[in-house]
Parts: sequence; structure tokens; C-alpha cells
Amino acid sequence: MALVIDESQLGDVTLLKLSGQLTMGLDSGALKQKMQKLVTEAKINVIMNIGQLNFIDSHGLGELVACLSTLKKSGGSLKLVKPTEFVRDILRTTRLDTLLVSYKSDEDALASILEQDRAESGEQGTE
Repeated sequence: MALVIDESQLGDVTLLKLSGQLTMGLDSGALKQKMQKLVTEAKINVIMNIGQLNFIDSHGLGELVACLSTLKKSGGSLKLVKPTEFVRDILRTTRLDTLLVSYKSDEDALASILEQDRAESGEQGTE
């Protein structure tokens, strides 16, 4: 099954729902292209719901890390939501679970982004 990416907005935060497989193949690079488009549009805080992502390989892991890197370089963030048991195991095994933080719901991830934004605004205001 090919990778399907659905996009919606939660205020200033972009929600991407991924389903299918994130692997090396025909649609390889689709996620990277989507991320570059979002950054171009100044949509730099992204929640990626991967609850319907049923398979990921090393290439797919690399794409997730590249997405995080692209967003962080632009001053944004990436939060994963609802990884399947298979994906959670892969993230734990590769120790990427410390880099790619995941949440139980879109709302929890959104709250994390909003809290992070408030903290950064507070830090900037005290300089």
C-alpha cells in the first residue's frame, strides 16, 4: 500500500495524517517534498499522526528524521501521534524515540507545541 498524506490545520499547526507504508519505493520522497512545501509556506509546527502507518523501513525512518531536521532548522517542531506497536518498537530499537517524541492524541501533541511556544516567548521576553 502506497503512502497517503492528508493535511489539515489546527490553528497555526499543521496536522498530517499518514497511512500506508513509509518505505523506499515509488512514492519515496513524497513526505520530504510535503515538508519542504510546508516550510516554504511558513507552516513549521507539524503534528504527524502515524496511527494508520502500518509499515516503515530504514528509509522511512530517515525521512522522519529529515522532516524533524527541516522543521527545527526553520524554528519549528515535529510531534508524532499514535505510532502503532510495530512503529513504536522500531523507534525504541533504533533509539529514535528520544528524538522523535510521540503522543497519544493530536490534542496532547498540540498542547505540547503551544506550551513550547509559550516557553520560548517567555524566554525571549526576559532577555
